Amino acid sequence: MISMASSRNEKMQLEVQIFDVNKELQELLKTAEQQKQRATAHVGGFHFPLSSMVEIERLEEAVRKDFDVRKQYVRYLSLKKPPTMNVTNFFSYLFTDDALMGYNYSGTNNIGDSKMPMRNYEIFIDCMIEAWADHGLTHILLEEKIKLVVRKLTA
Repeated sequence: MISMASSRNEKMQLEVQIFDVNKELQELLKTAEQQKQRATAHVGGFHFPLSSMVEIERLEEAVRKDFDVRKQYVRYLSLKKPPTMNVTNFFSYLFTDDALMGYNYSGTNNIGDSKMPMRNYEIFIDCMIEAWADHGLTHILLEEKIKLVVRKLTA
């Protein structure tokens, strides 16, 4: 009688161990798939970080004119930025400092130079909010992060 109970107990322990191993394997497969998606994420015709205003303007135009390019860009943003990474830090993966020098959030600054207003660009606002809303990004928070990026450029 004791050996049957012991045998049943051992069988249950083995089933629990098998379940745990299967669960770990599923997590590993999920992580591997996410890494593969991150590695293969792209936006057709663009190589990041964009290194000039011309490339930024070309991306903006493509995103506005072609829904497939927009979807690729939003997917690229969502796959490439880890949820724990600050948006401000991630900008350098998308745009070089030189490429961003002609932009600021509102388009104006204190010394009278006009800049391109990032708030009017889908690639800087709408696409980023769509890609990172599940990271807790709001329009107000994104505005703060973009202004911080611009301040760092001009410091």
